[in-house]
Amino acid sequence: MAKNVELFDWKLDFRNPVTSMVVSCGTASAPRPPDMHSAIHLGIILEGENRGRFGRDELSFSAGGFYITAPWEPHQTIKSTPGKILLITLNCWSLEDFFCSCKENLNTLFRTPSAARMAYTSRLKLPDECLNKIIDFALESPSPRQKLRLWHAVLELFMAIIPEQTGDLPVNEDYRRLLPVLEKLGNRMVTLSEAASFCNLSSSRFSILFREFSGLSFGRYERNFRLNGALAAIRRGATLKEAAAEWDFCDKSHLARLLKEF
Repeated sequence: MAKNVELFDWKLDFRNPVTSMVVSCGTASAPRPPDMHSAIHLGIILEGENRGRFGRDELSFSAGGFYITAPWEPHQTIKSTPGKILLITLNCWSLEDFFCSCKENLNTLFRTPSAARMAYTSRLKLPDECLNKIIDFALESPSPRQKLRLWHAVLELFMAIIPEQTGDLPVNEDYRRLLPVLEKLGNRMVTLSEAASFCNLSSSRFSILFREFSGLSFGRYERNFRLNGALAAIRRGATLKEAAAEWDFCDKSHLARLLKEF
């Protein structure tokens, strides 16, 4: 399944390209593997401080700051103080289609390593209303008009941050080379040799590039992807046995043991 943001119950598509939720943060991160998926997150820190891992990098944000995750980039909270994050989740294909001739500039932003991407966005002098409009519209009562206003506000933000001169960003072209296997991830286990063949790379070269891209071995990334899917199935009401069968784990005991490790 190439477009698997639905595994996380966002139900994004071209008619519904954006969703939002306020996440309350405690003093400890959730005991779960990092997320990795095709959707894009725009996280706005409303209160408190948050430290997260994005790919290979650990980055900190405080109230008033924001972060953007790239498609398929592993990300998780590793430390936080009590506070709140406004999490905007976007359909990356809808975003790409909107920017048309600037699509390559948008993709350059996402192919930039996470630390450099965050440093670039933090240097920008964005008008205060850019984030404030997003926050205001996201907190309005849900309605078709509210969703449209939120989408337009998010597009305004991206128009303000997409680089005009892409040569200023250190692009990671390996991301493009790894996309074939990332887009084939689903609820069946993918082996290292299969993944390498999808990308027309040797297993050894693929392993090196993948760890450089994600900060994880491919085996850990792939297993965590299926664990996320199994967790989503359980949240929807599936039993451990049903989730294990759906997501290609040996049995419910195997799945339960892996979940306890996080």
